[in-house]
Amino acid sequence: MRIIETFTIYNLNPTGGIFVNHNPDKLKNAKLGPNITTLDKTLGGSPNDMIQVYRGTPDKNSKIVPGDYISTNKQLAKDWAGTGFVIGLKIKKGDILDDITEPGGEEYIYIPNAYKKVSKSQNESKQTIKLNQLRQIIREEVRQLIMEVGETIVNPQTGRTIKVTSALGYDKSHPAYRAAIQLVNPKNKTTKETDTKPNQPVVNLSKLKDLMPNAKFDRKPLSAVDPIERQKISMKIDELAKATAEAKAKGEQAPNYNLCKITVPGTNLYCSGNKGIKREDMPQFKGTPVPGSPADKLPKDDNGEVDTEALFKEMLKNENVNVSKPTPISPDRLKATQSELVGAKVAGMSRVLDNPNHPAYKKITAPIYVSNDGYVLDGHHRWAAIVAYNAAHPDKPIPMQVRVIDEPIEPLVKRSNSFAEKMGIRAKKADTGAAGGIAPIVR
Repeated sequence: MRIIETFTIYNLNPTGGIFVNHNPDKLKNAKLGPNITTLDKTLGGSPNDMIQVYRGTPDKNSKIVPGDYISTNKQLAKDWAGTGFVIGLKIKKGDILDDITEPGGEEYIYIPNAYKKVSKSQNESKQTIKLNQLRQIIREEVRQLIMEVGETIVNPQTGRTIKVTSALGYDKSHPAYRAAIQLVNPKNKTTKETDTKPNQPVVNLSKLKDLMPNAKFDRKPLSAVDPIERQKISMKIDELAKATAEAKAKGEQAPNYNLCKITVPGTNLYCSGNKGIKREDMPQFKGTPVPGSPADKLPKDDNGEVDTEALFKEMLKNENVNVSKPTPISPDRLKATQSELVGAKVAGMSRVLDNPNHPAYKKITAPIYVSNDGYVLDGHHRWAAIVAYNAAHPDKPIPMQVRVIDEPIEPLVKRSNSFAEKMGIRAKKADTGAAGGIAPIVR
């Protein structure tokens, strides 16, 4: 009797390679994570609706079997097949696993009657919710008991014993307060979470195409990138963050590195397919105003910079250019417009994303402007930082909030630069180490 190892699927690329190097028996017997559902739930329709799927394979005589990775995109299957073959099959939507955190991503797992497993998993999740509610009630009872009996803790700052009730009266940043609050409520978070969180659902590919009708989504997403390649991105970001911190400690300038030198074959990362525009030639909506210019009359921050974004939006409205509401998408679906990214800046921002309560977290994850053909207009470094974070944390990716301007990138850059010039915003220049060309990441 063969024993099949069981594990839990939390994403649609658990083995690190789509269509290759996987164990169908292991996948078809896997448990399902709370974010895993079926295609009829994400795309709509009945579990019995039929749909054409494809798979890349080195053997043209092979068949699609339960536990296989599949795609509804034939071109994507061809990309993964390489010099191999593409085979197809019509199956039910209810037999296809999808991820609710990135629905309609065109990369799935085939498991017959998957919708029944999903229903069972959802029932188990409901039981877990009830258990968590019971735990919360117990924690509240314990908290009340602690308060009533005068429980004490050791003040981490002085080493003296004090009552929990006294510690709760301290400033929230005080070590004694934090120790007390953890005793009273271990699940408590002392600061409010921001609006953008890891694992927030993103729009599916169909809605993405509606949002950016002129964009091409023929490149593989980050979720399909081999873990080794993702690790190389993370290692370079870690290296830059460390070097930057060391330089800062010595009072020196951070090392120059153009992150556009890093590419991942088959993806948009980082600057694959960029428009070749230098950073200094990109439009700026926030920056140092030219003395005497219209921007110079606006309120300035502590760095002497002004923000003209509201006026930019007003200009677009007056010129009948539509702008979408902020929409969460997977950042790796976007393309860079400029050919330079300051590596140290991206590394610093990506480290902030480790802590949703960091003061700068909300600024980094704020919406960016993109064109209707999928190019970043403003916010390249914040975009790149979120991509870097997601490469290091595939289990809890952060979405990119975007405002799509209904215009292709090239005329949009001209329009935006004309606006910035009229307002009097100086371009931001930086030595990114752009010389040396592209250095692809390869296995």
